[in-house]
Amino acid sequence: MYKMHTTQVLELFFSNHFIEIRIKKIYKVYSINFNVKNNTLQLAEMV
Repeated sequence: MYKMHTTQVLELFFSNHFIEIRIKKIYKVYSINFNVKNNTLQLAEMV
């Protein structure tokens, strides 16, 4: 399991950018899309 304070961490490293982080685990790929300006967080599980 991944536990992270996504809002805090991403705001520190990516100020006003739309970034995409892909975390590959054993069988699944999680795509995290974070938009700092709109303060939206989307977590999609892709098979």
